[in-house]
Amino acid sequence: MRSLIALRAHRPTAAVEHLHAQLRTGYPDARIVVVADQLHDAPPQAWPPGYDVVSLTDEVLTSAGLRTDLEDAGWRCGDYAYYALQQALDVDRAWLVEPDVQFLGMDVRAFLDDLDASDADLIATDIRPGDDWFWSYQLTSRGVEEPWRCFFPLTRLSRAAIGASLDLRRRLQWIEGGDLGHPNDEGVVATAVMNAGLTGEDLRLLQPDAFTHFHHRPKLHRDVVAALPDGVHVAHPCLEGGEFAQSVRRECLRAVRDDLRALTSGRSRGPARTVETLGDHALLTDREQALHFHIFGAPDAQYRHYDSGFRGNLLNALPVDVRGVVTIAHLLVRLLAPLAPRARG
Repeated sequence: MRSLIALRAHRPTAAVEHLHAQLRTGYPDARIVVVADQLHDAPPQAWPPGYDVVSLTDEVLTSAGLRTDLEDAGWRCGDYAYYALQQALDVDRAWLVEPDVQFLGMDVRAFLDDLDASDADLIATDIRPGDDWFWSYQLTSRGVEEPWRCFFPLTRLSRAAIGASLDLRRRLQWIEGGDLGHPNDEGVVATAVMNAGLTGEDLRLLQPDAFTHFHHRPKLHRDVVAALPDGVHVAHPCLEGGEFAQSVRRECLRAVRDDLRALTSGRSRGPARTVETLGDHALLTDREQALHFHIFGAPDAQYRHYDSGFRGNLLNALPVDVRGVVTIAHLLVRLLAPLAPRARG
């Protein structure tokens, strides 16, 4: 059975347009839609001709029995896109792809057709019990006894999995759970599917060679990853040149801002956000990854692929001002790290 393919997006950025064109070219007989985030009465975006758009609006949430007052729902609740798809199209199963996922050097049709041979209700990376997961508190504080987790940039859900996830989201949304916010998409979907007795399969096991560069940080430059010699890639978080530079600049400035706000409000325990964010980018300049080890512990397996040549190419892809921020990051981290609680990756 061929699955519908949905892209989750706020607006038609360069990365979205590239991914949409890649999927349409590589998989011309699949239905490809964009789930466009228009929550909180955001004005609709003008999408280019040829896009099949399903709108995620407050009205869609209301009709699904969901709250419309969660300010960060567009970021936190990626599962909402599945509920919008189900309302609009009544899907049997669908892939949901975030815009910073890139398929590099591969036959997209053959790749997805191979995965569609699986009848699993949930396909994602890193499906496992969430007992030792930091964000499991969002679930356990609301009475969930057996939390699960997955990684959400590329997922496939069946009709049954969408229904189970919606039921759990409805049940948990009105329960206050402390200061960590509402449960995120990764926890809700994995927990709903696995606790309902449905089935899940891990993409890293189904396609073990394709997900070397699929992780939650640091940001990756699409052209630099595409030039790597170690085969095909499903890469995340992977951005184009201008968006990559803008993201690096924004993350560094946001981290400093958040730590300054915490300091002035008396809530500061040290420059934790700054250390964590700069630590990500220090990885780009630190030949031995010593800073990453100092901040996060042993590097994840994918970091062995990021040698000095890769980091040099990534730095060269940045404008001079952002390159300067990243280049001095390791010096700032060395100064700030002893003042901050040890961050966890």
